[in-house]
Amino acid sequence: PLELIVKGKENQIQIQDILVGELFLCSGQSNMAMSLDACKRFGNPNAQSDAEHTTLPMVRIFQTPNSLFAAQPEKDVPGQWQSLSPDKNLTYSAIAFYFSRSMYNYLKVPIGIIRSSNAGGPIEAKMPLSALLSVPCGKNYYDEIIKASSPEMMKKQADEKLKKWEKEVRDVTAVGQVPPAKPTVRNPLYGAYPAADWNGVIAPVIKYTKTAILWYQGEHNVARAFDYRKLLPVLISSWRAESGDSNLPFIFVQLPAFASITMNDNWALIRESQLDVLRKTQHTGMVVTIDTGDRKNIHPPDKEIVADRLFKEAQHLIYNEQVSGCGPLFDSFSVAGKKMILKFTNINGSMKFLPGQAVKGFVVAGADRKFYAAQALIKGSTVEVFSADVPLPVAVRYAWAGFPEVSLYDAFDMPASPFRTDDW
Repeated sequence: PLELIVKGKENQIQIQDILVGELFLCSGQSNMAMSLDACKRFGNPNAQSDAEHTTLPMVRIFQTPNSLFAAQPEKDVPGQWQSLSPDKNLTYSAIAFYFSRSMYNYLKVPIGIIRSSNAGGPIEAKMPLSALLSVPCGKNYYDEIIKASSPEMMKKQADEKLKKWEKEVRDVTAVGQVPPAKPTVRNPLYGAYPAADWNGVIAPVIKYTKTAILWYQGEHNVARAFDYRKLLPVLISSWRAESGDSNLPFIFVQLPAFASITMNDNWALIRESQLDVLRKTQHTGMVVTIDTGDRKNIHPPDKEIVADRLFKEAQHLIYNEQVSGCGPLFDSFSVAGKKMILKFTNINGSMKFLPGQAVKGFVVAGADRKFYAAQALIKGSTVEVFSADVPLPVAVRYAWAGFPEVSLYDAFDMPASPFRTDDW
């Protein structure tokens, strides 16, 4: 560690324990913020041991507050740099912990991680207001939020909450139960307000010279999945501009499996939006996590897998290694009789189906747009898909569901991204 001395005419400032190395900004929403302790509570069997047995003074983590929103961009934010040590590790972002540990073991240079990620919050809250307003769907979101948080709407929501509480009090009092506490009324859009997250916890740290940005977000935008493919590129370009580096690597997590009760198709759509951003935005990387996740828990505890794939994608995108955190990507298709021939890129050697298991996840449809379960065969860089129920196929989908079945991987056990050939 180094020491910095700044001398003035009448005094000097001495700063000790300074490291110079690679720095990564981790942002998004709750799954990026999720701590090792939370992973342990949700059932990760390794989180406690990993925290207790990791001491790396050459790795430093800075965590911004979990709930700090502002009306204008802030210049400073509370927090301090701390090293990976058993007495602190459980409170750190699990992804930042595992990623930084792997990156240090790989590079053997000081690693800095800034975790600026609040629980919840849509992408519209995490970019500069000027960037949000530059996109029509962003402007629409802004207008809707401003209307919904007007004094008139706030009073209406408060009155409705109060009436509901009064009824509950009458009901429980009639049967001799303890009445519930009177509800507090605050802006229900807290955290979703345009640019609020950017202003409070991202703007103060964005000027750091960074190696890359790591992003895990999208759950809050599932209901507006198509807008996401327009908003994420704008966020990336605005963050790069604020960082002073138009080519700054940006690596993001394609959302894992989750069985939504009401919006299963939207989970497939937002993954498609993320894939679309990867294809159209330079210097980006995407890690596929469709073979992970929890059917009922939107916060899966297996963050080491996600961090490992982020690390591998960083090795690939930044340090030109062959490994990747992203598996096969659908590229194009053709029709040959009863078969759909799918071509893939990013194969990383070869493709395979999970050994000892039936091929899963593929469905095929004809012109009637009715999908049927399909069989599939790998032929080099292509996959042939067919079904006896569809003699004249026109469309194929793979892993197109909230919590889909998956079976297609590359030689390094990285899963293929979900996709569809149609635009129905």
